[in-house]
Amino acid sequence: MMMKTMMLLAIAAVCISAAPAGVTNRHVLMSIYDALNDTMKHLPEKVFLHNLRVEGHLACTSEFFCQTLKELGTLSGLSGPKYEPFRTDKELIRNLNVFNSRHHNTTCPVADNSNSIELYGFLTDLKKCLQMKIRNKK
Repeated sequence: MMMKTMMLLAIAAVCISAAPAGVTNRHVLMSIYDALNDTMKHLPEKVFLHNLRVEGHLACTSEFFCQTLKELGTLSGLSGPKYEPFRTDKELIRNLNVFNSRHHNTTCPVADNSNSIELYGFLTDLKKCLQMKIRNKK
């Protein structure tokens, strides 16, 4: 019994110390960026998402990140190894959720742009926004 109690206390200590309570926004953004770099190496072909550019311009607002999460969420239910990084339990989507929960507390608006963009271009836009946000968080 004493051994079980000690094990439970040890596991609890590890879980508490691993909690992301002190994780900064910059750290979350950098985690998203790293996961995005890994994801972009092995993308499925012929996948199109809504283009989130407004009148051809990239607006890196909280709404952009919220809409990005919503768009990438459409890929989470697809099967195959190339869609694996877009599952909700994977680092890219999980950290986008964390960032959005800190910066966007309402339902994000539906992308009003009917233009589509290939997945690589979509993720390149996300990468540009992440780079800008990371630079501004220093």
